[in-house]
Amino acid sequence: MMSLRLYIHFLTLFVIAALAEKVAGQAGPQQAAITNIVEVLKLSNDQAKSGIRVQVKGAITCVDPSEQLWFIQDATGGIYIYNLYQGEPLQLGSVVEVRGKTDVGLFSPIITTTSITQTGTTNDLNARAVSIDQIYSGQLDSQFVEIHGIVENARVDWHKAALTIAAGNSHLLARFQDSDLGVLTNLVDAEVKIKGVVGIRMDKKKRFQDFQLLSQNSSLVEVIERPPADPFKLPLHTSANLLSYSYSMGSGHRVRLKGVVTYSSPNGFLFFEDEAGGVKASLSQPAIFKTGDEIEVAGFPKIADGAAELDYAVARRTGTRALPAPKFLLPGEAMSPEMENQQVTFQGKLLAIQPSTNGQVHLYIESNNKLYCLSSTVGSEAWNSRDLKSRPH
Repeated sequence: MMSLRLYIHFLTLFVIAALAEKVAGQAGPQQAAITNIVEVLKLSNDQAKSGIRVQVKGAITCVDPSEQLWFIQDATGGIYIYNLYQGEPLQLGSVVEVRGKTDVGLFSPIITTTSITQTGTTNDLNARAVSIDQIYSGQLDSQFVEIHGIVENARVDWHKAALTIAAGNSHLLARFQDSDLGVLTNLVDAEVKIKGVVGIRMDKKKRFQDFQLLSQNSSLVEVIERPPADPFKLPLHTSANLLSYSYSMGSGHRVRLKGVVTYSSPNGFLFFEDEAGGVKASLSQPAIFKTGDEIEVAGFPKIADGAAELDYAVARRTGTRALPAPKFLLPGEAMSPEMENQQVTFQGKLLAIQPSTNGQVHLYIESNNKLYCLSSTVGSEAWNSRDLKSRPH
């Protein structure tokens, strides 16, 4: 005969089992895991935040543990995975099975992993050909894509080699996780196609700043047209060409000009004039020039506020010569596009002098009831509040 103690024990187990079955019945069947990346990308922030189970298989399209970068792509799309993976190092093309849950990313939904299992490797990474403008639509975050453009600049960006790519008036920074800058520097002014993952750039407060392309290494760069060996042997243009139609000017490649320096800033830009007008050149590398230096400049042309400019320019001194006569600035002409980048002279009363941290001074001048701010390379001791007509400038 069953003892009272044993009877109570079995009764307790029965009650617990019954309650567990009732709770399970109320909770319903476990939600099926998402198996396609695109279905994660379609989630709203609230849905992604709920931590839906995910089990996907795809290939690694960009990886850099030092920057917490892991991107995976399957046949439906690409996504960022937040990963604390400690197993065998992953690389571009690693085929993996990822288990985890959905979460909210800084820009689009992500997967927070619970496990990653590497099942093989592949060289068949299909990149979607897109324009830079399409990237700026915001719909391609975390996708493995290919862009086409002209390399305008090579530099180090947050300890990684990077290229500035231009297509028409659009620009995009491509960062390389595993490439040396020296290899990429030789690509300036080349026409290229680059594969990589679309990423975002954030400020220190985690606010969106810009899009970028995250490319694993230089093997993902295809050179369509190599750059000229010497930019100073390019055909010579004038500043007037920069503001008019020219087939070669519309190619997006560097152009070469000659002129005399009218102003050189320690902040990496200068102004020079040729027989047709004035041009501002933003230099790719710091260089020191003096007013009156005759120079050759090769850079990427653009029009800014109706005036000609050269971006990411390289320059060299070829001699010296007299400055062209400055144009006298009439009242109301300061904002005229015709006066942009021109050397001018005008008369006014100096109201204040403000030294700058780069050795220059800012002059606040009143002329014809208008207030002007001028930057000068002449020290503040050379200026006083007298009439400026004959003062150095």
